[in-house]
Amino acid sequence: MNPDKVKSIIRLGQTDDVIFLDCNDHSFDISPHIKNMLDFKSGYILLGVKDCGTVVGIKDKEDVLLKSISPLTEFTPIKIHVVSLIRYFKIIVLEYFE
Repeated sequence: MNPDKVKSIIRLGQTDDVIFLDCNDHSFDISPHIKNMLDFKSGYILLGVKDCGTVVGIKDKEDVLLKSISPLTEFTPIKIHVVSLIRYFKIIVLEYFE
């Protein structure tokens, strides 16, 4: 997924099928969001973006996050993208459209 597409998704804000999660908060749980995405058969989950649309990035947690997400999406059609935005900020995008 290219950075321009991700930026346009962020600009449009959160909707029923676009969720922003600031994964720097240690209490976040992505499981219910993945379940909802699969139930609705479409959507995006952007890790490293605050509710207001501010990109905070995933910092140095890329490997840890990918390891925790992979088992939840292993047998699903969800695509996982690591996208570099705004200098050194990377975010993880989970994408599913049937």
